[in-house]
Amino acid sequence: MDILIIATRDIRNRYKFVLEPIKLLKYCNVTLFKNQGSLVKFIFKSIKFALKNQKHFDYIIHVGGGFDGFFWSILAKIIIKSPFLLRIGGNPNPFEKNEILHLLRSWRFSKFIARMIRYYCFKMTINFVNCIIVVNNSLAKQLYQHSNLKKIKIVVIPQPVLEDICHRNISGEVYAERIQLLTVTNLSYKSKFDGVKRIIDYLIKFVSENDLNIKVNFDILGGGLYSKDLRKYINSVYYRYRYGYKLSIAFHGFKSELQEFYKRADIFLYCSNLDALPNVLLEAKAFGLPILINRYEPFYDVLQEGTNALYFDDYIDFAKKFKILIYNNELRNKIIENNIQNIRDNYSVSAIAQKYEKLFKHP
Repeated sequence: MDILIIATRDIRNRYKFVLEPIKLLKYCNVTLFKNQGSLVKFIFKSIKFALKNQKHFDYIIHVGGGFDGFFWSILAKIIIKSPFLLRIGGNPNPFEKNEILHLLRSWRFSKFIARMIRYYCFKMTINFVNCIIVVNNSLAKQLYQHSNLKKIKIVVIPQPVLEDICHRNISGEVYAERIQLLTVTNLSYKSKFDGVKRIIDYLIKFVSENDLNIKVNFDILGGGLYSKDLRKYINSVYYRYRYGYKLSIAFHGFKSELQEFYKRADIFLYCSNLDALPNVLLEAKAFGLPILINRYEPFYDVLQEGTNALYFDDYIDFAKKFKILIYNNELRNKIIENNIQNIRDNYSVSAIAQKYEKLFKHP
């Protein structure tokens, strides 16, 4: 079976979430076509490739959306004449407009236009799609609510945790003098920027209300449109509250290598109302980190309360659950062990390969 994977321009190389599992299937010959260079170069290179490979592939899988996906959906149908599968991660839901409208309200016109083009390209792409691959059940449910998607097959295949970033942090002991917190997010979206601010506000209030005998260190990783806004916010709250002797907040921006941050962390914090299945949650589990996260339906697929994470609704709930993770060694160790085992059983490359095998055998 011949499979063509189309990779969009992406500094995170998310095409590997599809490529690596399919490569394990012995009967699959995989070809990777990467979008590199200018838009004009991409168009001509794509057309040339399509003309040379008419009726050659059993499946074409496009990772991501935007103009690339729309253009390749036409090539797949008209020139190559192969089934076209669109894989989307739901970051955010491709039908989500709130983030786009916020760009307009904040006078970010170039970003607004780019996101609008991406939005309408997705709406046009689905006219040529044979199947949509999504990362969790919540996103599949959201897409099924749209009338123009009800006749398209939607398959849930989460991303794997790639073996080269999967390490084990199983000590389960919080340091006597400090506790290391970590969040990793995508600051290209206002909702995620607001989520990080919410965690910061909660931590400042927590250290001011509780007589802790340990120092709280909070590492924030992430790049994107709202990076400068976050840095300004961290500086403003520091001068307002002077929390430095109890709480240290370090914003590191975007980092391609995250292993050292995961290894030295004790607890992973996350807050967002935009995601489908954030890869950072799987990575945090793979590194054996307890997770404290806001209550949001898409997260329920990957995190069960008390088994893999603790959920919070508001500050009072956050403070209560945070104390539990700090002082309850038994529960923390249980979550650590559960998270590592869950990744091994359900999110390894071989486990996800079985899901693609099922898709190819029963299209």
